[in-house]
Amino acid sequence: MKTVLVVGLKGGTGKSSVAVMLAMHLSQSNRDTILVDADVDSPNLADILKVDSKIKIEPNRIEVVHLDNLDFFSFGLITKDRAVSMRGESYVQMLLDVLQFAEWKVNLKNAIMIIDCPAGASDLFRGVLKAYYQTIVGAVVVTIPSAWRDLKRLLGILKYYNVPVIGVINNMAYFRCEHGKEYRFFGESRAEEICKEFNVLYLGEIPLSPEIFEILQAGVPIVPPEVEPIMQRIAERIDELKPVGSSILDRIMKRVSDSVKKNMVKAVAKTIIKLNKSVNLKKLTDSGFGGNVIEFIIHSGGDIVTQVYLKLTDGRLIVLKEPKTVNITIMTDVNTLFRLAKDELDLETAYLMGEIEVLGSTGTTRTLSFLQEMWSHMKDEIIEVAKDEVA
Repeated sequence: MKTVLVVGLKGGTGKSSVAVMLAMHLSQSNRDTILVDADVDSPNLADILKVDSKIKIEPNRIEVVHLDNLDFFSFGLITKDRAVSMRGESYVQMLLDVLQFAEWKVNLKNAIMIIDCPAGASDLFRGVLKAYYQTIVGAVVVTIPSAWRDLKRLLGILKYYNVPVIGVINNMAYFRCEHGKEYRFFGESRAEEICKEFNVLYLGEIPLSPEIFEILQAGVPIVPPEVEPIMQRIAERIDELKPVGSSILDRIMKRVSDSVKKNMVKAVAKTIIKLNKSVNLKKLTDSGFGGNVIEFIIHSGGDIVTQVYLKLTDGRLIVLKEPKTVNITIMTDVNTLFRLAKDELDLETAYLMGEIEVLGSTGTTRTLSFLQEMWSHMKDEIIEVAKDEVA
């Protein structure tokens, strides 16, 4: 199976319409095709496809909708109009269940799965990567002319997660009136220029067209003629590509050896000793950080490698055994620490990309400042632990 993500950093770019048109093109080209609406907050593919049936879920069995050479699944057909606010890990498990238990009619082994991803690049997007990283061949990026900054950010995010970009579509690029004059309501696009900067394929423009809108609104199972060449280029690219098979998320989930776990515990202990000897911790104490209990967790593939409780008091960092309260929790993965030690990553980026989590009520910025101070003394110890490891 090959999985293709249709992505956009913001809503309103026409991403869902592109996902539907791509799935229709592939299915009408005699390719076994699966279309998944992976949005739990605002699923809309069922409306575009004029599908109104309710999907049943039973133990080891999930119904899907069978269209012409196209299997369709949407969270919206499960939830209907019910309120939904799903946690990230529950969302990942649901995606995995869909892959494993759905009653696909198409040949799953040879199928192309098109996933209309939730807008944005936070927990739900990471959930899609976690669930399907072994079969992902790339992402189709949908943007509009006014969202060029979002396009740059999204291409950077995909590069960070090692997701190949199949190409970029500039949607709603212009409107052509009945006299043939073009109007660019969203301004001149910088998409082609940005694609060159990131060395990715620019697939072209889709106009703001009443004809396209009417075809999609009517649920007519055809791809509009002005869109067909773009869909064909994507199909050709999909045929050429193979699943990446590995990603940063894959490596994040990788478990480390028992010896590394033991050495990691020692590295944390040595760091605390170093901090007490060579850092003016009183400055941090006086800044309002003192007296807080800090829970520091390093994990690997879901297993806790080390968990230590620290308290900054009287200019010293002390270790607590079983504190009654915790003010701040800092969580990260062993492999993130390895990548930080090898300068493949910096602390700010690790935080912004969700690889370091900071929870608590004392302020993220102060916590990150403390972590920066701690890291400057921890780095050498991590390098020693990581010297025989590949992150």
